[in-house]
Amino acid sequence: VLFKPSNLIHVTRRTVTNVGGAPSVYEVAVENPANVTIIVEPKTLSFRKRNEKANYTVRFESKIASDHKSSVRPAFGQILWKCLKGGTQVVRSPVAIVWEDDEK
Repeated sequence: VLFKPSNLIHVTRRTVTNVGGAPSVYEVAVENPANVTIIVEPKTLSFRKRNEKANYTVRFESKIASDHKSSVRPAFGQILWKCLKGGTQVVRSPVAIVWEDDEK
């Protein structure tokens, strides 16, 4: 995720496909990068059959004011979807965060 000087929030929508057993339920767990809060909605995804698709939204909120971004190093975290029903899978999405310098 690239935070630009004029933007402290970035929202994206993702689509996932169930390749595991069915029915299955996954619950999200987030490891926030330094200086960023990640909010995922919904918190659980339920699948009734194999190859079924589901959508979720990820909101990234920078805790750093725009005038201090140039001194911050990249940060890393992850989004994990843990299977609660229908298997033992954990789906991991790594997250990299950078802040664009004000001079660009």
